[in-house]
Amino acid sequence: MATWDNSGFSVSTAGDVNGDGFDDLIVGALWAKPDGNSSGASYVIFGKASGFASQLDLSTLNGNNGFRLDGIAADDWSGYSVSNAGDVNGDGFDDLIVSAPGADPGYSDSGESYVIFGKASGFTSQLDLSTLNGNNGFRLDGVAADDWSGHSVSTAGDVNGDGFDDLIVGVPWGALGGDLSGASYVFFGGNFINALTTAQTVSGTTGADILRGGLGNDTLTGGGGADVLIGGAGNDMLTISDATLKKIDGGGGSDTLKLDGSGWTLDLATTGMSNRIHDIETIDLGTDNRLVIDTAARISQITGTGQTLYVKGDTSDRVVLTTIWSHTANHTTVDGQTYDLYQKDGNRLLVDSDMAVTQVSSAIQLSTLNGTNGFRLDGVAAYDLSGLSVSTAGDVNGDGFDDLIVGAVWADPSGSSSGASYVGNWGPERSFGQHCRGCQWRWFWRSDCWCR
Repeated sequence: MATWDNSGFSVSTAGDVNGDGFDDLIVGALWAKPDGNSSGASYVIFGKASGFASQLDLSTLNGNNGFRLDGIAADDWSGYSVSNAGDVNGDGFDDLIVSAPGADPGYSDSGESYVIFGKASGFTSQLDLSTLNGNNGFRLDGVAADDWSGHSVSTAGDVNGDGFDDLIVGVPWGALGGDLSGASYVFFGGNFINALTTAQTVSGTTGADILRGGLGNDTLTGGGGADVLIGGAGNDMLTISDATLKKIDGGGGSDTLKLDGSGWTLDLATTGMSNRIHDIETIDLGTDNRLVIDTAARISQITGTGQTLYVKGDTSDRVVLTTIWSHTANHTTVDGQTYDLYQKDGNRLLVDSDMAVTQVSSAIQLSTLNGTNGFRLDGVAAYDLSGLSVSTAGDVNGDGFDDLIVGAVWADPSGSSSGASYVGNWGPERSFGQHCRGCQWRWFWRSDCWCR
């Protein structure tokens, strides 16, 4: 924005800060001057589907397309390191972490790092980091003078498996083990208000709820809407009643996602849906529901580090696989439950033996074509080689239905092996038989003659 701002000194993905489904960006400008020389600033730019210009002036961020995070005091160097923080407080929105290694929270140059919580709306064009109050974010203070805490900051993932993302802060000039021995601090995420520590049962409303478990075996039940259900370290049961969920995270342990209600589909072939489900080892379809899985990669995606997914249900449920899996075993017993085993690319899918499994691209015997699921086109005479070349013909007659063209290279309409090509079209008023032959094909013309 200005001379010597050093915008871009640190850059990172910001995750999805505003929860609109598009990843955002964060850019650090450590020498910017919002609150004195080198107080520093960081700029968050919201992602979107389209409409990007070739250049964006960061001064135009207005709360709708992004916002600015202002450093607190001169020589703080806020924005020295910037990063996505993951979801530190478990509300379903990605958070941010910004460092100011030159800040003086009690000691000269001890450094500070700021965590800014994501949210759905209500962004202004600018946020002063001094206004973080525990509800919109918080501050991490360095330990000693000249530590330069926050020289590097990042999300750490979920180190302790409690369902909350954690943080790591680098302090290369720390002296706890001797001069310049350095240190790194890992800060555990949490809800900072009322995280559960024993087995609990929590139910939501029909609105958008945030339900989280603790260290026990929790039961979290969403009531519909854009719910966030986050399990803890135990073996949790997370129940949803429709597909409008915002985030499901089982956390540590062996966790189950259960479908409440009937007649709906959990479609993991949809990227938006599969990206919202994490660390789930078992899916319980309940009654009369359907699960769709496209690729084997979805298994490791929703189970986390595991490559095995269990699917429970009854005879009214169905699993649809849109790619071919190897059906390697029937009636495999695990913990008293009987499953059929499907494998693909190192991933294992164990489906309740009572349930039907459909592989959409399974082989079809061409002899079973009966006019309803397809039909056969027969050549006219011996040695015509009808079908040596075939293709779509597009919509030749403009009736709204695509037509076909079939080559018969050795047909004899104008002498030996002069060849013929047949073009056929059908509309809604024409019926399909199991097969038709030569000039008996209905509504066909041949390259050398019309035939009806």
